[in-house]
Amino acid sequence: MSKRVVLLDKSGFNRKLAAFLLTTKRPPVEVLKTQAKGVLTTAIAYTPPGHAGSPLSRSRQAGEGAVRSDVGRVFFESRNVVRSDLSPLHSRARSRATGRVQRGITRAPTDAAALEGYANRQAAKVGFFASGWKRAAAALGAKLPAWCRRHNAPGDYGLRSVGARHGISFANLTAFGRQHPQLSRLLELALRVQEGKMRRQTTSYYKRMGKQSGFR
Repeated sequence: MSKRVVLLDKSGFNRKLAAFLLTTKRPPVEVLKTQAKGVLTTAIAYTPPGHAGSPLSRSRQAGEGAVRSDVGRVFFESRNVVRSDLSPLHSRARSRATGRVQRGITRAPTDAAALEGYANRQAAKVGFFASGWKRAAAALGAKLPAWCRRHNAPGDYGLRSVGARHGISFANLTAFGRQHPQLSRLLELALRVQEGKMRRQTTSYYKRMGKQSGFR
């Protein structure tokens, strides 16, 4: 399975991390794990069906509703048609960029039982994309909803240490994630959010030190 390489600008994150390390006596590798957990937590929150208005932990019902709505945009019930496999038509109707059913699709007839069964099976897949973070979440102690953990999408996590230098990597290796532009955007967002937290914590530390030293 080929990995989609997402090139992120981590220079700002690395600068904030270096400054933050000067404010703590914790081992650098433990600090790195904590910050990586923060990045991952934000990435999980915004992974579809999660979004800015509703993080992943509160988005299961909306995600399942969107799937059922999309299936209904591809098929309609008919007593005169029995169709056993709806997957090919549904797959062709979906956008490769978003995964949602595209507009202007000519709906196909199918029997009620097949339509209901297919919609239920597709709705049950909600959370599969987010489960690509499961391996990293387990390693870093980040929370992933149970309805995502039930799936086993491919993902990766690694911790590398060479002398005093440490590095952490994690990846969502789902097929959808490898081709979805939102993956790189949400990782960029997660990095920026964590940078802001480190900046505020560093600033707060030096303010406290200044007060303790008699400076105002």
